[in-house]
Amino acid sequence: STVNSVGRRFLNVYGSPNYLHSAICQEQITSSRYITLGTSANPYPVQLTKTKLLVNWGVNGENADVNNTNDRANPVRRFDAMEEGLEFIDIRPMLDPLAAHAAEWVPVRPGTDLALALAILNVLVEEDLYDHEFCETWCNGFDKFADHVKQFPPSWAAPITGISEEQITRISQKIGTVKPMGLMYGNSAGDQSNDGNWLCCCINMI
Repeated sequence: STVNSVGRRFLNVYGSPNYLHSAICQEQITSSRYITLGTSANPYPVQLTKTKLLVNWGVNGENADVNNTNDRANPVRRFDAMEEGLEFIDIRPMLDPLAAHAAEWVPVRPGTDLALALAILNVLVEEDLYDHEFCETWCNGFDKFADHVKQFPPSWAAPITGISEEQITRISQKIGTVKPMGLMYGNSAGDQSNDGNWLCCCINMI
């Protein structure tokens, strides 16, 4: 198609590594799911009212999904779930309307999301907050991955992301302990970042 051919050529000339398929919208996110999860299935939590913690990473639901009543990013559904006990962490640079209602707003410096994701993974591994049985049964190469993320502690990510070491540690601990936890991420992570492929892979591993 025109989008595939012109879009890929544009991204190639621009120097972006994010040109698996069209990479104009959604494809990079989908490709990262294949790489890390082996499926393109949408990992967003379906039952928000049964989710205790939601991590919203770069999803602009209050503007992009306000008319999509069945979409899990719809702000009305978010508020309904909050009445049932949902807390959410909002990771994006601007304090948008939904972020103002978050348990934690994480104003990550634009373009540094990957550093934040690596630091979160570091805390989950170093503080033993991951599901051992799942990782041992289903995750290929987890030992190498766990060893790799040791070099990315919150103290490393803090000056890069503009997020304090304390907040990075705090949200990581919450992600690792509050269950059930769900995570949703948007195009700002996948298609609008120079390192979008690896960022989405890391988000999927959280």
